[in-house]
Amino acid sequence: MIEINYINHFRPKVYPVHTRDLGCAQELKPTRAASAIATPVLFVMAVLTAAAHADIVRRNTFPIVLLGTWAEKAEQCATKDKSNVLIDPANYGDGSGSCAVRWIAETAGARGTNYAVHALCTSASQPNKTQTVNIIIQPQNDGRAVMGRSFDNLKTYVRCPGT
Repeated sequence: MIEINYINHFRPKVYPVHTRDLGCAQELKPTRAASAIATPVLFVMAVLTAAAHADIVRRNTFPIVLLGTWAEKAEQCATKDKSNVLIDPANYGDGSGSCAVRWIAETAGARGTNYAVHALCTSASQPNKTQTVNIIIQPQNDGRAVMGRSFDNLKTYVRCPGT
């Protein structure tokens, strides 16, 4: 007949953990060992999550660097071309209509700052008709900016003088 030692069989296991300060091993019970591992992991996850949310700045108005009139070519500035884009603090538009900014999400990108603009637009030919439009604006260093509805169709614009 085999005897089972129930006292030792159900005894919680202990795990050796090395401490940096003492340079020796301490024994921790499983729950203590789990919390010693989980606490730093949860802290790192919280810091990384906070950093991910900090990368997006939400605005209600355009930054000063974008305000003014923008044209596809410098010659179009003098002619008041209908394709010119006028950007005011809370609005933008061209000859086809105007848009009221709902919000702007500012994010860092590989080519500089990206501004994703979410706006409610009104057509110049049909003032009663509105639609939600999203555009992307990336200011450049040389008085230029690229704008469009997606990264696939960005057009380069130049800032018109005096704006």
